[in-house]
Amino acid sequence: RGKNMSSRMLTRELSPTSHLLEARACQAVHHGEKKEDACFSFARGIYRLRFVFVLVWVVATVLFAPFAWGLILRAAPMTKTPPPGTRSSAAMQMFEEHFSGLAILRKEMIVIKCKQPWRNCPTAATVMAKGLVLKLQDMVKRFDVENPDTVVQIHTYFGHAGHHQLGDNPFIAGDKKSIMMSWIWRVPPSMKGKAEDFCEEIKKEIKLNNAYSGEDGLEAAATGIVFLDHAMKETLIEEIPVHEISTIWLPFLILALALRSGRMLLLALFPMPIEICVSFGFMYFVSLSTPVVLFALMMMLMLCTSLSFDYALFTLTRYAEERAAGE
Repeated sequence: RGKNMSSRMLTRELSPTSHLLEARACQAVHHGEKKEDACFSFARGIYRLRFVFVLVWVVATVLFAPFAWGLILRAAPMTKTPPPGTRSSAAMQMFEEHFSGLAILRKEMIVIKCKQPWRNCPTAATVMAKGLVLKLQDMVKRFDVENPDTVVQIHTYFGHAGHHQLGDNPFIAGDKKSIMMSWIWRVPPSMKGKAEDFCEEIKKEIKLNNAYSGEDGLEAAATGIVFLDHAMKETLIEEIPVHEISTIWLPFLILALALRSGRMLLLALFPMPIEICVSFGFMYFVSLSTPVVLFALMMMLMLCTSLSFDYALFTLTRYAEERAAGE
């Protein structure tokens, strides 16, 4: 009897606590149902507007594609300024303030040499070389006429030989197998595009001359700051797509094996060009106020590709598991 009375008293004492726990449990379940209802409503809203989202992203891709290409053309091949806040940066700033004209000077060089110097090629200073040098010199002078006060100096082997300078001609090698032409010009940032286009014309003329020259003839090559910048940009534009195409098949294969569905693989690949075009398009407007180097674009391309694969793999595999479970 004593045990029964104590158990009844304990039950009476615990009954308010148990009711409170039951009420809290009911509230938690009710709150969880509300949360699930909110998530379900949000997901259902996205599903109903799926075609609108697809259309918006396609339109955004078309609109941002020209800006993405413009970013590639505007990107700086390499930074030629020291890090800000350093002594070198302060010295460079002082130099540009006091000698603004010298800070934008660039030197380009054309080297003409024998294709096979071990064969019958006593000197590179031939009539053919003189004709090419005169033609390139006329092109440089024409550029200066079209863009006044751009070209500062033009030096060639043949022009220097006519000055009757004391000592050896510095524009011919010691073995006389190669000669050089050089010019110094002002290339401010506003004229960078024109300078690169002109360098492309020079390269085409040199390529044409090398194509018509025989095996025992002469070949020319161009170098210099503007030539190297332009060549680096062209190399990156040409080789990055080739590298991506040659290596991207492996992640495609892994993704296809993980998803086991051709339709889901297309869903994973469809957002990739959209992400690249839109992100590059946004970065174009950033490049208007601050330099964006090509290495940054390479990192952006890598991140867009890898993150797209990762999220597609996580999301679509979970979707496939839920569908297989009957959800």
